[in-house]
Amino acid sequence: MCPFGSTVTGDMYFVLHIKKRCEYTTLFYIRQLCVPFMLKLNMENNIQFGTSFSPEYSEYIGGKSPLELLKVIYEELGIKDIRFGIRWNMVEKEKKISLDYYSKYLDYLLKNDCKVCLNIGPIKVFRWPEQHIPSYIQDVDSKELTSKSDLAKYSYDYLFDLLKLLDREYGSRLNGVTFQLENEPFFKFGHIPMVMSNEYILELTKIFHNVRPNSKLMFNSAFFFFFFFFFFFTITRYQECYHYLEKQTLLNMVIP
Repeated sequence: MCPFGSTVTGDMYFVLHIKKRCEYTTLFYIRQLCVPFMLKLNMENNIQFGTSFSPEYSEYIGGKSPLELLKVIYEELGIKDIRFGIRWNMVEKEKKISLDYYSKYLDYLLKNDCKVCLNIGPIKVFRWPEQHIPSYIQDVDSKELTSKSDLAKYSYDYLFDLLKLLDREYGSRLNGVTFQLENEPFFKFGHIPMVMSNEYILELTKIFHNVRPNSKLMFNSAFFFFFFFFFFFTITRYQECYHYLEKQTLLNMVIP
């Protein structure tokens, strides 16, 4: 049985460090089974496997200890590129925030010098149900999240507090970490099928940049059959964030 996919972590992806321009490359993966295919691969490169790891999802499917699974991924399979999600409703309990649930995973990843991407939302973090909103927030608009909505205002405050908390607890250990804000924000997927507005994403970007001006920030899009159309659509929607960061002269973005 494949040790990834829906049984453990959800996705597996290639990180390509290309040394020579390739003649032609196409990359596919089957999300549910996490089986990667590369067609007509003709390049000199180093290929590294990476994975998204969700301890909550591991617990949900009844597997062994999530930390033990994480150790298998790193120590036995040699995978060091790991995207790790931090869910709002797991951090904020009774309007107080704490990283207690995630600390043992973060400590392990950072101690072993893994190449970590932290998906911090606030609202959308990878793995179902996608939107992870604390229960005290009610009346969520299921169509479009605008920058002026009550949910957006809650998320701005939480994101700022979370970034400050991460800085207090981990400090310089986060210097090599890439951060991801909302997961697939322009794709209507999840138990609340909402699309996030450009203005909302821009406000999150500003908050992030003000707290961590030198950190890498990753944006992503959904993968489906008309990928190339959606990729350029997503890049267009991210342009406002791009230009904002460019004006700060500290542009440091990753768009996979």
